Amino acid sequence: MIERELLKVNRVGDTHEFTLNLTELGGKIIALYPRKLKSLQIQTAKMIKRGSKSAIRFSLQDTNGVPLSGLQPLEVTITDASGKNNEFSGYYCAKHGVLDIDFVAALNDDSGRWVVSASDLTAGLTAKAEFEVVK
Repeated sequence: MIERELLKVNRVGDTHEFTLNLTELGGKIIALYPRKLKSLQIQTAKMIKRGSKSAIRFSLQDTNGVPLSGLQPLEVTITDASGKNNEFSGYYCAKHGVLDIDFVAALNDDSGRWVVSASDLTAGLTAKAEFEVVK
């Protein structure tokens, strides 16, 4: 999962098999999905007023356009107009393919164009969106 490497998986009856090399002191985390992950999308308002709550939605879908089941770790970065990471930046977990963050630009935050980006920590999918923070 951390290496974001696709494993060749063979179906054998009701089970699945794959080969994995482990080092003596190492370990690996494996994320198994019924279908390949296809997209990570970010939906946000185009304009957010300082002091007001606004939802930012992150959606993960498989190749059939279906939200992923289970939990998916995401790294979210929200950068203000001066290029600094906002306190809402961090690690989150999407549940059943969806993560909603109730974002509030503080009254003393910079106005201007902000950027929100996300990276899925299992498959390496990324997405970016922009919004304007206004007085």
